[in-house]
Order: sequence, then structure tokens, then C-alpha cells
Amino acid sequence: SSEGVYSPIISVVMPVYNSQKYLRKSIESILTQTVGDYELIIVNDGSTDSSGQIIKDYQEKDNRIIIFTQDNQGVTKSLNKGIKNSKGKYIARMDADDICAPKRFELQLEYLEKYPNTDIVGCMVSLISEKGKIIRSLDDLPLEDYQIKWHLIFGSPLIHPALMIRRRIFDDIGYYDDSLNVAQDIELWRRLSHHIKFYNIPERLFDLRIHKESTSSLFPNEQENIRNKSLVQYINTITGMNYTISDIHLLIKLIKNGINNFSQFHFLTNILNHIRIAFINNKCKSKFERKYINENLSLLFLQSAFKAVQSNIIISIFMILSSILFNYKMIFKRKTWWYMKQGLLQTIPLKAN
Repeated sequence: SSEGVYSPIISVVMPVYNSQKYLRKSIESILTQTVGDYELIIVNDGSTDSSGQIIKDYQEKDNRIIIFTQDNQGVTKSLNKGIKNSKGKYIARMDADDICAPKRFELQLEYLEKYPNTDIVGCMVSLISEKGKIIRSLDDLPLEDYQIKWHLIFGSPLIHPALMIRRRIFDDIGYYDDSLNVAQDIELWRRLSHHIKFYNIPERLFDLRIHKESTSSLFPNEQENIRNKSLVQYINTITGMNYTISDIHLLIKLIKNGINNFSQFHFLTNILNHIRIAFINNKCKSKFERKYINENLSLLFLQSAFKAVQSNIIISIFMILSSILFNYKMIFKRKTWWYMKQGLLQTIPLKAN
């Protein structure tokens, strides 16, 4: 920004589309933050309900609110527009149906200012229902950079609307992919991950609302396809291999549903071991970090083993042996026996024929 023009330290970017039901609570949770040095950029993405009026009412009372109104273009284009028009050093993501804890910005800002090499900071979250009741708490998201990068292989270790991001990474490395309307977040983290550092604050600072109109509920198949595409690139960058989309699709399917023959067993162990070795060589700096990856993989094999109990006890034994090879101590952990119990319970018919 030019000299003499005030720039807030944080730009909060919130896309809004027909969110009248939850919008007030969402905006209020920003206006009651313990850090006041921010602008709230709301992109009204062609709302046809009273969202536009609600935003205007708040803007009249608080000049930190900036509104962009456009025809409906989807969340990704709205995000990019908000970021490109922002003045802050940091971008705080926010969705129109979620709620921030009062100290969210304060704690994320503090961390980013203290650790200039960290670029994206998330936090633990509570999942809440349409009525705002806590469904469950996600208190065990991975914290450290290498852990988050490892879990980016298997899912979403970052809660997108709960993140604070250094503005410059968008200018230097890239924005959200405009062609995507779902899974644009995980595609971006995987694309950026080789150039930046992540962190999750071990405190619950965000309520993520789960409801039927959310994007992930409306487009589950499209979301899965985009996730798998970005995962192929991510894994190939880590390993230097040329896995195909069908390889990765099969990998995810086997992890999710378990395996039932030796060719699947060979495929799964082969690909996961390749990823493990490459990841440890490229991303892990200490024995402690290597141990974390081996433990995680060991647990993954145990989970698969107990799923395989249902179809093939021999393969199940081989999976347990593979798990022991990665980390023999996992077999003694309480969590392991919990997985075993779940696996065995699923093999017992629920009702007699």
C-alpha cells in the first residue's frame, strides 16, 4: 500500500452466499476478537436471501467492514477476489456459517510474528450442528510442519476456514485454483507445501458448522476426484515416482476399505513404503520425527489388518507383521486393541438370518 495509507495487520476474507441463517453469529465472532487491527472483507457472491442487507447493517456500524458484491461465481473466485483486494500482512480465513473463539486472531498472530518461517497457522476445532451444539471436538490434529505434511497424504490436517496465512505466499507462490469449486484448499496446501511451513495451535479456537448445505455435503464425488488428482502430484513430488490417478485411487480405497488378496497387499505395502522412505529422507530432520512417521504407518497397517480380518485372516496376519516391522511398540498400545475390537465387532453378524 502507498505511503500514508493505513494498512491493518490482518485481512479477514469471508465469502458469503445465502448465509442469512448463520451470518450474524459469524460476523459477531469476528467483531468481538481481542485483536482489533483488521479489515473484514466480505465478498457477497450473488446472495438472493437477506445476507446482503445483514452485511450492510453491520458495515454501517463498523467501518472495518468492506463489501464486494458480485454475481454468483463460487467460493474459490470469491476468495481470490477478497485476497487480491486485501491490505493486511496476514489473511485470516472465515466462512459465513462458522464461529471464532475471541482469542483466535490474537494467538495465531502471536505465533506468526514470533516464527517468521511459519506461513500458515491453524488450530483445533469443535464440529457444531446446525443449532450450534457441539457434535465432537477435533483436539488431535497434527501440530508440527512435518506431521501436517505427512497427514496431507491421507486427509485434511488443516481446517480451512480456521487458518491464518501470510499474505505474501499468495503473491509469491500462487492463489486458489479458480477452476475448482470444491477441495480448492487441500489442492493449494499440497501445491504450496514444498515451499512453506505449517503449524496448528493446540487450542480449540474455532467452531466448524456441519450442515446439509455445506459444499462437502453437496458435492462428495467431485471433491474426492479433485483430492485424488492433487494427491497424485503431491506423492509424485515427494517420491520422484510417476504414480497414476488409478494407483492413488486404489491406494485410498485400500486404506479406507481394507484389503482381501495378496496382490492388493503387495501393492499397498510397496507404495506406502516408497512414500515413507522418501518422506523421511526429504522432510524429517530428527530421529523423533522419523519415529512419528513409522508409528503412523504402523498404525495404518494395523487398522488395515483389522479390516482384513473380515475377508482374509492370513492377510490380516501379514498386515500385523508389516506393522511390527515399522514399529513393534504399536502392538502394545491401547489404541491398537481398540482398533482390533472394532475390526472384530464388524465381522460378527448383527442379526441372525
